[in-house]
Amino acid sequence: MFTDPLTERLAGFVRSIGIEVRAATLDGPTFFPGVDIQYGAILIDEPRQVAARGVESFPHRLHWVY
Repeated sequence: MFTDPLTERLAGFVRSIGIEVRAATLDGPTFFPGVDIQYGAILIDEPRQVAARGVESFPHRLHWVY
Protein backbone atom coordinates (compact mmCIF):
# COMPACT_ATOMS: atom_id res chain seq x y z
CA MET A 1 0.00 0.00 0.00
CA PHE A 2 2.84 2.43 0.81
CA THR A 3 6.02 2.73 -1.24
CA ASP A 4 8.26 3.73 1.66
CA PRO A 5 9.39 0.55 3.48
CA LEU A 6 9.36 2.13 6.95
CA THR A 7 5.89 3.60 6.48
CA GLU A 8 4.60 0.23 5.22
CA ARG A 9 6.19 -1.62 8.14
CA LEU A 10 4.70 0.75 10.72
CA ALA A 11 1.29 0.65 9.01
CA GLY A 12 1.43 -3.16 9.01
CA PHE A 13 2.08 -3.20 12.74
CA VAL A 14 -0.78 -0.81 13.46
CA ARG A 15 -3.13 -2.90 11.28
CA SER A 16 -2.03 -6.05 13.11
CA ILE A 17 -3.39 -4.64 16.37
CA GLY A 18 -6.75 -3.87 14.77
CA ILE A 19 -6.46 -0.20 13.79
CA GLU A 20 -7.32 0.78 10.23
CA VAL A 21 -4.62 2.60 8.27
CA ARG A 22 -5.38 4.31 4.97
CA ALA A 23 -3.48 6.34 2.41
CA ALA A 24 -4.93 9.83 2.05
CA THR A 25 -4.21 13.31 0.78
CA LEU A 26 -4.31 15.62 3.77
CA ASP A 27 -4.92 19.23 2.82
CA GLY A 28 -4.70 21.06 6.13
CA PRO A 29 -2.15 21.16 8.93
CA THR A 30 -1.91 18.12 11.19
CA PHE A 31 -0.36 17.58 14.62
CA PHE A 32 2.16 15.13 13.13
CA PRO A 33 3.19 16.05 9.57
CA GLY A 34 1.36 13.84 7.07
CA VAL A 35 -0.58 11.84 9.68
CA ASP A 36 -4.12 12.34 10.95
CA ILE A 37 -6.81 10.34 12.73
CA GLN A 38 -10.38 10.44 11.47
CA TYR A 39 -13.29 8.21 12.46
CA GLY A 40 -11.01 5.73 14.20
CA ALA A 41 -8.61 5.28 11.26
CA ILE A 42 -5.08 6.57 10.85
CA LEU A 43 -4.69 8.49 7.61
CA ILE A 44 -1.23 8.83 6.10
CA ASP A 45 -0.27 11.34 3.44
CA GLU A 46 2.90 9.49 2.46
CA PRO A 47 4.69 12.28 0.55
CA ARG A 48 4.16 14.73 3.43
CA GLN A 49 5.00 12.15 6.08
CA VAL A 50 8.21 10.99 4.39
CA ALA A 51 9.32 14.56 3.61
CA ALA A 52 8.98 15.48 7.29
CA ARG A 53 11.42 12.79 8.44
CA GLY A 54 14.69 14.05 9.71
CA VAL A 55 13.23 17.37 10.75
CA GLU A 56 14.75 17.98 14.14
CA SER A 57 12.46 20.70 15.38
CA PHE A 58 9.03 19.46 16.32
CA PRO A 59 6.47 21.80 14.71
CA HIS A 60 4.40 22.13 17.89
CA ARG A 61 5.74 22.81 21.34
CA LEU A 62 4.00 20.82 24.02
CA HIS A 63 3.72 22.41 27.42
CA TRP A 64 3.03 19.91 30.15
CA VAL A 65 1.23 21.10 33.24
CA TYR A 66 2.21 19.31 36.42
